[in-house]
Amino acid sequence: MSATSTTTRTVAARALATAAAHSGSVALAAAATAVAALTAGVVQTNRTISAQAVPLDPRDAVHTRPDDVQLIGERLATMVRFKTVSWDDDNSSGRKCAHHHDDHDHEEHEPHHHHVHGELDPHLEARIAESHAAILGLLEYLRATYPLIHSRLHIERVNTYSLLITWRGSEDGGAHVDSDNWRDPVHGATLLMAHSDVVPVPAGTESKWKHPPFDGHIDEEGFVWGRGSMDDKGNLIILLEAAERLLMAGYWPSRTIYIASGHDEEIGGFAGSAQIAARLQARGVESLAMVVDEGTMCVQTIIRGLDPYRIALVGVAEKGSLTLKMTAHRKADGAGHASMPSPDDPVVVLGKAIAAIEARERRTNLDAGVGWMSRYLVPYFPPVHRFVMSNLWLFRKVVARVLQSNTKTAATMQTTVAFTMLDGSPKINVIPDAASAFMDVRIAAGETADSVTADLRAIAAHVSPQLVIEPWGNRAADPSPVSTMSPNDPYFSALSRVLRGMYRTHRTAQEPAFRDAVVAPTMLMGNTDTRHFVHLARRIYRTSFFLMWTHEQIAGFHGVNERLQAENVARGVSGMMELMRAVGEMPKELATSAPAPVEKGA
Repeated sequence: MSATSTTTRTVAARALATAAAHSGSVALAAAATAVAALTAGVVQTNRTISAQAVPLDPRDAVHTRPDDVQLIGERLATMVRFKTVSWDDDNSSGRKCAHHHDDHDHEEHEPHHHHVHGELDPHLEARIAESHAAILGLLEYLRATYPLIHSRLHIERVNTYSLLITWRGSEDGGAHVDSDNWRDPVHGATLLMAHSDVVPVPAGTESKWKHPPFDGHIDEEGFVWGRGSMDDKGNLIILLEAAERLLMAGYWPSRTIYIASGHDEEIGGFAGSAQIAARLQARGVESLAMVVDEGTMCVQTIIRGLDPYRIALVGVAEKGSLTLKMTAHRKADGAGHASMPSPDDPVVVLGKAIAAIEARERRTNLDAGVGWMSRYLVPYFPPVHRFVMSNLWLFRKVVARVLQSNTKTAATMQTTVAFTMLDGSPKINVIPDAASAFMDVRIAAGETADSVTADLRAIAAHVSPQLVIEPWGNRAADPSPVSTMSPNDPYFSALSRVLRGMYRTHRTAQEPAFRDAVVAPTMLMGNTDTRHFVHLARRIYRTSFFLMWTHEQIAGFHGVNERLQAENVARGVSGMMELMRAVGEMPKELATSAPAPVEKGA
């Protein structure tokens, strides 16, 4: 029996045993399926990096080592094969499935599920059990793959499926930790985050994938294909590879570094990262110097006029989110048969309201999102663009009109409302008593969930008194605070320096000298697990440590043919090693200092 086979069987046995202890027979069967899929695809999981291959200086480009690139690709492919899908019962009846949020007895009990209406669908229950078993299998795989992390650092399972790793700084007591319940009065610690769950592959889209979404196929160019390769197992492996390599090189930080992996980010993070935040607070952590999580990334040739440059985008804030249900009710004297339609029928009234909301006047905040990014990119624009963007006091209306004409740039400056689901009559010849439309709302800086709801209700009231708008689900969140983007801030400066160095490129064939990438702050359109840490950190940055070349690659996020190149991941490992060193050796007076003020207008 090969060493590879031994490692695989060990991981499988541990995953099955853990699943049996926590999840019952349904999850046990699911675990068997998940681990069988893993066993069929694992290759060389037991290989480790030789001491000679460990870059003592993280700036040494680890991505240039072919053996390391291959190994990282194999490990990411294995992680993709664990089908760690987050399922949420978002159907039109309003029934919701949410993980249990209590963190007590996190090692002994399976989190329960609560529902607003109705019982949990048996098919959904089986899917959730399968996903939980896959997460347990993934955690066992990580334990076998990263032995130094699991033997030298403090490892905690939070709410069974999430992971909190404490790399306690030498000036904070080092590796001397007596129990899971110690008080942790450290200041100036950094939290680095990722998540292990992935979004589902919609039924009917599997045939559109070049390679099956959970096969973890590696092609001839080194791309790892599969759901979660980018979002977010690519970032998770970057964190773990970086820490393992630094430990192998004998490095230990002066400042404490936390590494966290939530298990339910795709459905809000309330059972995962929210409980990690609560765990840190219970331990006495009052503030974090910086939080870095997934988010925007380094992109190339997507902004006209900046083709020679790579742009490393950093989300310094994220939009708020809100789900609303708008219902039109039938009048008391309204007919129910389709042979007697009326202008006041619910579907007709609902359609008018949808049209009115779509035609509403949008507030535009040019200073946020694109505005932040433009201020950093102005020096690199062609002369005409540079003149216009440097004189917004004169060209503000023109620039706003141009940016509003593009849905992508407009979304960074405005609150958006997307109608995503409709609910009406169950039969073709019946006028329903009520018809509903569901709205996915993304809230721009300067507005709140309450203010947006009030605005939409006012529009609906003007259309008809038959209309009612109410929150749906429990996911309302206001826009996040804006983190400092000052080049004088020690942490933003450190992150920017790492990103610039990671993405150096030749400007032109005629000018072979390497140039740094351009770092620019922006607004993140979606929500991340950072929402659960805004009360603990005033510096929160959302950026993924890899490069995207094309729109088609970017479309892989939550889409078809998601993939990430192993060399791209290895580059991220090198950059993350440098960032860990930078924050790990941050002078105490800087680590505990207040962030630089947010720029005026941000």
